[in-house]
Amino acid sequence: MSIVVGSDESQFISRAIDKVWVTLAEAAVLVVLVIFLFLGNWRATLIPAVTVPLCLLASFAVLWVLGAVPIATGLLAIIGGPPAVPADALSRA
Repeated sequence: MSIVVGSDESQFISRAIDKVWVTLAEAAVLVVLVIFLFLGNWRATLIPAVTVPLCLLASFAVLWVLGAVPIATGLLAIIGGPPAVPADALSRA
């Protein structure tokens, strides 16, 4: 008797996580540049630049504590959420 793995999603998830890190780095650089271009103030730029990574770390910490597995839809939500912070900063400025 032998066991055959029908589907191995671990490789897909690993590649998806790698792409999420690249996308997050690109987004962080673009967010800082856009906020600085619109506001022209380093203090106003620094606040969202620090807040976004902290929010992402908190999100991953909650996933880790709950033992949740990052799937593609969850990773998409993590990528899509951070633009809300600079948008809020620009609307309040």
